[in-house]
Amino acid sequence: MQYSRNLLIILSMLIFAFSSSVATAKGSEIKFSSLVSAVVQSEGDVGTITVSIHEVDVDVIVNGDTEIEEGGEEVGISVISVGDFVSVNAFFADVGIVADEIKVLDERSEQFRLRGRITATDIIEDATVITLMGVDVNVDSFTDITRRGSGSGNSVAAADLIVGDEVNVRGGMQDGMLLAARIHVGNREQGNIELEGTITAITDAGFTLEIDGGGNTIIVIDDGTVVSGELVPGAFVEVEGQLNTEFAIVAAEVVVDVDGDGDGDDDNKRGKSSGKSNGNGNNDDDDDSNDDDNSNDSSDPVEVGAEIKLESDFSEVSGKAETGFKDINGKVEQEFEVELEDAVAGTVFTLVVSFDDNAVEFGTITVNDLGRAEVKFRNGDDDPEQDLTALLPDGSDVRDITRIQIVIDGDVVLEGDF
Repeated sequence: MQYSRNLLIILSMLIFAFSSSVATAKGSEIKFSSLVSAVVQSEGDVGTITVSIHEVDVDVIVNGDTEIEEGGEEVGISVISVGDFVSVNAFFADVGIVADEIKVLDERSEQFRLRGRITATDIIEDATVITLMGVDVNVDSFTDITRRGSGSGNSVAAADLIVGDEVNVRGGMQDGMLLAARIHVGNREQGNIELEGTITAITDAGFTLEIDGGGNTIIVIDDGTVVSGELVPGAFVEVEGQLNTEFAIVAAEVVVDVDGDGDGDDDNKRGKSSGKSNGNGNNDDDDDSNDDDNSNDSSDPVEVGAEIKLESDFSEVSGKAETGFKDINGKVEQEFEVELEDAVAGTVFTLVVSFDDNAVEFGTITVNDLGRAEVKFRNGDDDPEQDLTALLPDGSDVRDITRIQIVIDGDVVLEGDF
């Protein structure tokens, strides 16, 4: 049953992409990471690789334009072997799924990401091992495990992971094994589709999207959709969601990319909200016509957030920073999180957070054996070093953060602006 459902989703995506695109045009771009189960090399440096996406074997076409990289070097399809873990950027074409870029992940530094259903669990030497997509992944005491849905709580113990759980797993290689750095439990991402394009019309149920690359589809917005920015005809948006039985996409998230740089989150620091479009391009939560009537209604939740990339002109270290602000019935919850990747294990960075001209040191971040580092701050946290209340300047909250800097020995390694 699960196999049939996933196969239907993928076939539906193909039908959707093919139905309204010209023969040579690229369709919607898709990105995924998976294990290679078969390689077929035709004449020259072309052929196909077979990977598993949500338990369905999918053939990915490698043509003369496909860029293949291993260890920073450009290579050919002959280098790819069964069992390799690859990261793939691809697009839908009339001949099938065609790879734009394939990256063979290097065990020393590269990260992996898997999405699927846990098919087995085991305990080996006090460590939990989960199996998904035919791959064993180690889970240790440093693995951050969370569960989707506010009603189910946030933190999850490794022992509570069970067969059948849908998980999104990220991590790296250690001693020849995949080691999970983060696991997110929940089934919303199963079969997710990511699209971007231009809104051509607003409807009662959502809007019509002209897909970047050709074709049109209906985007459905419901009470669970998170909308960032103003939805109006002509707006360029990023959409993540799932197909329904009518082949429309029910959006989990819609982000308006105002400046067209491919990252809509940086345009909507204070614009993230959850609510259904009212048909005029605005969210019901933000409708000015209701402001006077609801100005004293404390039951209306306020929830905003933003995410930025941290970048460097000279370092291979990458990262991101994220803020969250929630006010429900007068109770304010704030979060601030920073994640780093591709750093040298053991490196200690200083985190500097700016509120306009006021720069505050938020302590240090230490890189783990996987080249990753992560720190999360909350108001009222039991750990004084992670308690936002003591770190925020008087009168400021996370919405007032303007710049993040990652510093070592007085030099800025990474930075980003909200």
